[in-house]
Parts: sequence; structure tokens; C-alpha cells
Amino acid sequence: MYRTRQIRIKKGSRLYPYCWQMCHAAARLYNRGTYLIRQYATAEGRLEKGVELTENQREAYDMIREITVNTKFSPKKKWLTYGQLDYILKRTEDEAYRRMPAQANQQILKCITRNFSSFFESAKKYTKNPEAFTGRPMMPGYKKKDGMATAILTNQICKIKEGKDLRFPGTPDRMNIGKMEDTMRLKEVRIKPQADSFVIDIVMEVRRGAVAQRNVLADMEEEQLVKYLSQSTAL
Repeated sequence: MYRTRQIRIKKGSRLYPYCWQMCHAAARLYNRGTYLIRQYATAEGRLEKGVELTENQREAYDMIREITVNTKFSPKKKWLTYGQLDYILKRTEDEAYRRMPAQANQQILKCITRNFSSFFESAKKYTKNPEAFTGRPMMPGYKKKDGMATAILTNQICKIKEGKDLRFPGTPDRMNIGKMEDTMRLKEVRIKPQADSFVIDIVMEVRRGAVAQRNVLADMEEEQLVKYLSQSTAL
């Protein structure tokens, strides 16, 4: 069983620049991974038909073949897998990959490959029964240039200290999320862009059979959370 606490980070918060940086880095990596998958797949398709590759396709195709030659990550099919994509970006020391903390970058790559898997599944269903769709399924696209995407931080890089302080990777700043119940453990943290603010989802796993206390901290803005916690401490 899982429960989620949501905390809104607004402009002026000490964590706002960190959230901005992480979500921009997530979008940049998302676009880089999507680009490599699309360019390699379309290059393979053109080669099968004997059609000359575009400059971008040739560059991506040659780089991927060179990096993975004589390794278990050498592509056997035209669509790159998560493992291949992670290996390629790690080996080339890709800037977009390195801008995110370890594991957080891998979560983005897993999101990309899940999106492509969903596209393949929809394409198969469309072929069998196009009447069930309003149009042909579209290949996953790109985030807006200089846009943002959700950053996912696992419990290996986000930690709860002293039972109440959430520590993020790459910054000394912490967030007081209130005393955690003994029946809970941190699963992951999501930083989601939303208009001119960010929403931090703190996903907790509740031990089976445990009775969860009502979550009075859900969907609070940061200043509300601080006020609530200070009042609770005073009592």
C-alpha cells in the first residue's frame, strides 16, 4: 500500500531553484534519449529500404554502432532498449545524462522506453482494429525546448533524516515533512512542474496490515507546512 504527501514549492522558496534545475535537466535528458531512439530506428528503416540516411540519422547510427560493437548492448533490433540507451549515454559521458543524479537519470530513461512500449502496443491494436481509435497512434515526441519534465528520485538518493527531514541529492537544503510513522518507509520522490510552481510528491510505502493515520499534511504549500509543524511542536 502506498500513500503520497504533496508539498507545493513556490517562487521564493529555498528549494525552488533546485526544483527548476532538476525538472529542466529531466526534460533535456528525456529529449536526448527520445532523439537517439527515433534516429536509430528510422535509420534502420531507411537502410532496409536502401534509402540514404539524413545527416542526423547517420551521426546517431554510427555513434551507437561504434559504442556498442562487441558488447552485449549491440542492438539486435531497430528499437533501442532501456539497457542499451543507458549504456550508450553512460559510455559517451553524455552531458544531459550527467546533469542528473545517478538513478534519477535512469528513471527518465525507463520512462522513455515505457512510452515507446505503450506506443508499440497501441500500434498493434490499431492494425487489428483501427475503428477503435480516433486516429493512428503517434510515436512519442519531445518535450518543449527549454521545457521541464517530472524528475523522479529513488529512495537510494533521497533519504529521510532524523525521522522528519527529507534530504535531496546535490543540495544541502532539506525539507521538514513532519514526523514519519514507524509503519512507513520512503519509496520515491517526484518533483513535478506545475504552472509557476512545483509539486513534490513524497511516496511512502505502508507496511502490510498497518493502519495509516489520516494524512493532514497532504497538498500543503511549503509555508503552510512549516506553520503546521511549528504549531504542532508548540503543543
